[in-house]
Amino acid sequence: MRTKIISSFVVTVLAVLFITVSGALAQEQTSSGFRISPVIVEKTVDAGSSAEAEISIYNPTAVQVTAKIVANDFESSIDESGQPRIIFDTDKNATANSFKALVGDLGSVDIPANSYVKVPILITVPQNSSPGGYYGVVRVESVTNSSDSSNVNLNASVGTIFMVTVPGAINESLSITEFTAAKDGSNGRFFIGGGDKIQIVTRLTNNGNIHVKPFGRIQILDSKGNSVEQFEFNDREPKANVLPNSTRKFVNDLEYSNFFGKYTISANLGYGNDGNLLTANNTFWVVPLWLVIVAGALLIVLIVIAILIFKALSKRKNHKIKHRR
Repeated sequence: MRTKIISSFVVTVLAVLFITVSGALAQEQTSSGFRISPVIVEKTVDAGSSAEAEISIYNPTAVQVTAKIVANDFESSIDESGQPRIIFDTDKNATANSFKALVGDLGSVDIPANSYVKVPILITVPQNSSPGGYYGVVRVESVTNSSDSSNVNLNASVGTIFMVTVPGAINESLSITEFTAAKDGSNGRFFIGGGDKIQIVTRLTNNGNIHVKPFGRIQILDSKGNSVEQFEFNDREPKANVLPNSTRKFVNDLEYSNFFGKYTISANLGYGNDGNLLTANNTFWVVPLWLVIVAGALLIVLIVIAILIFKALSKRKNHKIKHRR
């Protein structure tokens, strides 16, 4: 027994030490990496012309670092989270419009110790380029340090997202693929447990050739038509985008928790430069667990009573038949 206690104590101490050291290493790695700004650059560039953007890179170390500037295309994530899926393969471009082709080779830059450098990014759109959106990321990778033996390799890769619009035959086309309530990650129209958090799931599909920023309002009404909660959709800044040829899922947690009975959810959303509108409605039910238990118990009682009545009637019928004989 004493051996088991000692062993458990040792394992606990080692686990605490491991978590502490891991956290310290993670903080050190984060603090020693490049810092790049801004996070997002949005540009409109006509076909046959060029435009320049600027990124700022900070080297937090005590030595000079040579950084390679790399451009990659990105596409929408498969999981509908909206996170960019970067195409790291140097031989592959985006399936549609390629941002990487607009900036070419960006070379490298020397960044002094504890200093910022500003790097111009020239975006050149050929005359025959297709209208629509071009999406990519400009990343910074550590290449070499100075000859000082005390230098530390940053081994970092951070970047700025670029969203370039080429005017022309722009098609803004967004549709609501799904609009429903959910609980514990499962969509549905009937939920047990009124005190649990309910979520509103909105899936939007972009069938156009340009990214859009949906906005609007979602409202929840009870069975009497009273509003129990309403909120602004996609109200963060900057607003989340839905990329072309992709579906993005938005999940909003409701603050209201005293659900009981039938509820109606409605969405009134807008997007695009032409003020396009989208609407959707759905309903869901929430029944407390105690009510389900009571209903189940009553059902069992009714079944038992029905069986007893049936048996009693059967005995009486058999008794009458025997009596007549």
